[in-house]
Amino acid sequence: MSKEAKVALLQQKISQASTNRWIAYITAFVLTALIGFISGFLGFTEDFALIVGVVPFVVCIAIGSYYWIQKDQLMKELERMAIDYPKCPKCRKEIPKGDFMYCPFCSASLKGNSES
Repeated sequence: MSKEAKVALLQQKISQASTNRWIAYITAFVLTALIGFISGFLGFTEDFALIVGVVPFVVCIAIGSYYWIQKDQLMKELERMAIDYPKCPKCRKEIPKGDFMYCPFCSASLKGNSES
């Protein structure tokens, strides 16, 4: 898969995670309001409505938080992909930041390389 395709896929996953997060948050508030309305309409006590309404609210907020964390992780991965690290001329692996004389993976000399 090309780098452009990977970036496009990450952007699509980020967008989907953001959408799912907002759907979970909106669902939490709609379910809470709906349970409160139905409880009031049927004549249940406020304590009962509170107890019944807390469970779906907490679950939906937890799901929304999961998607928030997932979006953050995907954003960090996209950021890592945007940084163009130099590559070893022999093994073609990305050289981590630092002043290396030799490739930490294959021990090839990095002196005088324009990529290092």
